[in-house]
Amino acid sequence: MDTIRAIARLAAFMDEQSTPIDFARRRSLDYAGILPRDEWVEICRAENVKPGGDRRWQSARAHLYALVSGNRLSRAPFAEERGFPSFAELGQFRSGLPGAVAEALASSAGDFLRALGVDEPVSWLPAPEVVGRLADVADAGERSWATARPARAAVMPARAVAAYSAGVSVREIAIKHGVARQTAGRVLADEGVETRRGRRRTVIDPEWLRRRHLDDRHTIPEIAVELGVTMTTINRHLETAGIPRRARGAASRATAIRIDPRAGNSPLLRRILVGQDAAQRAERFLVVARHVTMTAAAREIGVTLSILATQMKRLGADAGGSLITRAQRGQPLTLTELGAAVRRELQVVLGLSEDVGRESSPAGCP
Repeated sequence: MDTIRAIARLAAFMDEQSTPIDFARRRSLDYAGILPRDEWVEICRAENVKPGGDRRWQSARAHLYALVSGNRLSRAPFAEERGFPSFAELGQFRSGLPGAVAEALASSAGDFLRALGVDEPVSWLPAPEVVGRLADVADAGERSWATARPARAAVMPARAVAAYSAGVSVREIAIKHGVARQTAGRVLADEGVETRRGRRRTVIDPEWLRRRHLDDRHTIPEIAVELGVTMTTINRHLETAGIPRRARGAASRATAIRIDPRAGNSPLLRRILVGQDAAQRAERFLVVARHVTMTAAAREIGVTLSILATQMKRLGADAGGSLITRAQRGQPLTLTELGAAVRRELQVVLGLSEDVGRESSPAGCP
């Protein structure tokens, strides 16, 4: 009976009160750029804990994805990546998550939402008093992970020296070994390698940033990937320069059904060049068609592989079928018959000649 009464109280409360979160919008956001690897390493460095390998990082991403989106884990755009946890593994990660790291992750999630133009709390629950009970959840005690220092044993000096000599930065070496940048620098110094002192300060031209974000309509996660910094850094530069964050979220109905005039009378292009960011997806498809792997195309464009793969999947759905056969071991990326047709028509309306696309087309493309 107590349970039934509690459910009834909660139902009455929800009927009277509006929630501060638009859960329908949350479920439709693009989460491919949530918690990049370097941001996770930076959080762990600040809290002096070991970031671990792929599994711990992917568990942190899955934790934020489930917390922010409310979707099932299997719907995460990075669910097929190496190290992605099962539901049980995510539960174990959360049960051992130190409080300071959990707070830092929540702050990262807040930055992620603001970057998408969503001004809402990261999560929300009614107070226990709503159902007629006092908060009586037992304190699990302070949870901790192994501290990051001393961590020199995790860095293999010979490999670090070889990597640095080959042009890999100290920061990249630190990320690969799961240690702080300063630790990697000390290991190199012990081996007699002279490195640049201090942290490289990221210099971002305010006018370039304004054009990139407002005129070129690049998202904050995309700009962060392009510059090799975190979304927090981009948000800070936007605020310092007084640049308004471009509104994101669900498109208006007028935008969602608007057909790009360049589609003309082509039935195929009228399915593709419609809705928000349709032209961007089309232009990026032509970039993909010039490369032998999706990874190489994502690197040229300056976005993550997950974001680009999601856009190509959306483009294929609009066109009516798969456009790309992804590169596999020993085999380059190729276009399907439909993909080749889409490329030919897009090259015409976007002002590109057939020769441009054919010049460096993936093997096997028509």
